[in-house]
Amino acid sequence: MLIGFIYSLLYLLTMFFLYISGKYIAEERMPYWSAALIGIIAYTFDEGLRFGRGIDYNLYYELNKEIVSGSNDTYEYLFVQFLKGNAAIGGSWQVAVFIMSLFFIFSVYVFMQDFKKVSPYALPLVIPVFFVAENLMRWFFSFSFVLIGMHFLFKGKLLDKFIYWGLCIIAILVHKAMIPIAFLFFMLRYQKKAICSFPVALALFLFLSTFFSTEYMISFIDLFQALSFLARTENYANNAEYWLSGGYGGNEVKLSISIVFFMIVSLYIAYRYEKLYSPKYMLLFNLFILGFIFYPFYRRIELFARYGYLLTCFSIIFTGVAFRLHCINKIRIPYALILVFILSVANLMRTHIVPSFSNPKCYLFVWDKKGKEYIDAQYFFDKEFKK
Repeated sequence: MLIGFIYSLLYLLTMFFLYISGKYIAEERMPYWSAALIGIIAYTFDEGLRFGRGIDYNLYYELNKEIVSGSNDTYEYLFVQFLKGNAAIGGSWQVAVFIMSLFFIFSVYVFMQDFKKVSPYALPLVIPVFFVAENLMRWFFSFSFVLIGMHFLFKGKLLDKFIYWGLCIIAILVHKAMIPIAFLFFMLRYQKKAICSFPVALALFLFLSTFFSTEYMISFIDLFQALSFLARTENYANNAEYWLSGGYGGNEVKLSISIVFFMIVSLYIAYRYEKLYSPKYMLLFNLFILGFIFYPFYRRIELFARYGYLLTCFSIIFTGVAFRLHCINKIRIPYALILVFILSVANLMRTHIVPSFSNPKCYLFVWDKKGKEYIDAQYFFDKEFKK
């Protein structure tokens, strides 16, 4: 009970401090990075001091030792150097987790420099919307470089494009699966209008929700195995049917009602004010549309879900835009729509907070470790996939 209370309190306090940080930024009460420091400290304390957070924390504990000792050389160069550098200064795996959490929230604030006025509404949503980052640490550590790169991509000048690609190369040298994201973001930067209308996006979403089955992916097994030529990908190749047919849950994984409602309302709001968007907003808008349409697909296939998270996360910007315009009386959002949105966010938060009381072992902090270095990852698999 106490663990759940502490986790819930810090979860809500972090959202509150992110709101205060965003409010100070929007109102220009203090220099940008002084206000940003409030949110950065709160988020890093909350996420960076978590112990055994998610499956990856516990799997990477052993991998970290192998990489540092040189017995495992199958990981990307910069990720290896990061772990070795951390070990060289005496840092444990927990310190590496702390640094990755710090760098991720720092990258969010670099990105948000282009969206200062919507910060009070967008930043608190980082906690529920980026919740998966607590598990996929290396993935979001890599994405952090892309997120910083987007700040330069928005500017559009030649030098800024080189900086974007330089940061993307760093991201790829942390996690090579970031390659498609780097190219997709760059290409959509030049799309000047929405890739499809709201009714079309909703129809495609409903079509995939109704008719898509992970069994369709079986035909891609041979191709997947042929493309797997690196030592570290052999496990995926040898278990291609498991990964491509949704072996971790597959068709039994139901679409999250909380996330679906949140995305539908966010996307509807985003479409209502499409004509107001500058190119930087249009890029994020189209990424969000793609993420929404393919949610029923990637929700059931873990390997693709990681990409989906990086598309739908930009929903926070559009809800921020809408609520800011509503608050300054420039537009009026129907109160029924506001209520549905608030309830969907509240329910999404509930799915993160309630389990901390029923399953506290998955929500520990460093002061709860009691001499342990990690938690058996199988415990998480049992809790997540054998409900």
